[in-house]
Amino acid sequence: MKRTILAFFLFTSITVFAQDFKGGIRLGVAGTQVNGDRLSGFDKGGIIFGGFVSRKLNEHFSAQMDLVYIQKGSRKPLSDIDNTYYLLRVNYLEVPVMIQWFLTDKLALTGGPSYGTLVASHEENEIGDINSGSSFTKTEFSGNIGILYK
Repeated sequence: MKRTILAFFLFTSITVFAQDFKGGIRLGVAGTQVNGDRLSGFDKGGIIFGGFVSRKLNEHFSAQMDLVYIQKGSRKPLSDIDNTYYLLRVNYLEVPVMIQWFLTDKLALTGGPSYGTLVASHEENEIGDINSGSSFTKTEFSGNIGILYK
């Protein structure tokens, strides 16, 4: 009897259908704006690196969740007029949750919120490192928008 049950399980194929998820690596460049730094514009570039998992919802939409390391900050280059300089670097580990709207097979608009936690920060001006005693918020909520091209 035991051999019959074992043979049944060894030679029987059971097909199971599950969710269809896709994953990958994300690498890119971020342009960020910091609220409260009294500078305007997206003057400080940073890298984005991490991984993602996505699932197609229907023909035109998919959902994606990432785990990424992102460099944010702001920068004012050295000015000849007033001899001032400023650099702010804040590095976060972030979890964006994005919706992608495919306009064509190769082009999509994407957007959604993300939650991040501060990993490291650095601030300096024309004199040197700034140790003002002000701490940055350890967590943040932010918004993301983008264009995808396959």
